[in-house]
Amino acid sequence: MIVDDRNDCDHSSKNEPEEELYLKGLLDLCHLRRFVSAVNRDENKIALEDRKKYFKESIDKIVTLKNLLDEERIKFVQENKGFDKDIKRILSSENRFNTWVMVEGEYLSLYKKDKDLFNRFCVRAFDTGIEEAEIGAIDYFWLKQDYTELENRLINYHQNLKVFNYTSINRILFPLNTLLRNVTDRSNELLRMIDKLKKIDFNCPHKVKCKLVENDKGLLEFKEI
Repeated sequence: MIVDDRNDCDHSSKNEPEEELYLKGLLDLCHLRRFVSAVNRDENKIALEDRKKYFKESIDKIVTLKNLLDEERIKFVQENKGFDKDIKRILSSENRFNTWVMVEGEYLSLYKKDKDLFNRFCVRAFDTGIEEAEIGAIDYFWLKQDYTELENRLINYHQNLKVFNYTSINRILFPLNTLLRNVTDRSNELLRMIDKLKKIDFNCPHKVKCKLVENDKGLLEFKEI
């Protein structure tokens, strides 16, 4: 319910913490309850029996929604505790990369049960300082079609990238092209990023030199030079 409101409605920027969304939902239900109570108390043009029926049905629905909000909040809190435990494992490990690979495998093994669990973990992990989680975090916002945050994450990836090669750019090519396909109002930062990438000569597979070029659909692809 919390995530559906964030992703399907126009009630938010789609990127607020779950706790903030929970409080927003709770406040909306409080406002709705006051409205229902006011109708029951003051709307004299409606028959008393009809007002009582409306009040009972509405309050029952509000209570059901409140219980659902509470259940989802508990789920998010428990999930984040699990994320934080695994993040601590990685950050405190003597061999951080190997521990990352192990934790990554544990989350990916649960893919059939929860398809974006790993990507939710990656968002929290990368924002906590685990660089290896960045691609998974980018993919989360691609999967959720949150193109504003996807653009921000792609620009940040480009700005912090230490090695510009075929592999590092190919990893983000699909979400980048998804962004280009769905967003026409592009920021100057994104346009500058694309221009810089087009100027690079890459060593593509099979020892072939290639460049990023724009195809007839306005999307980017590697092309041999």
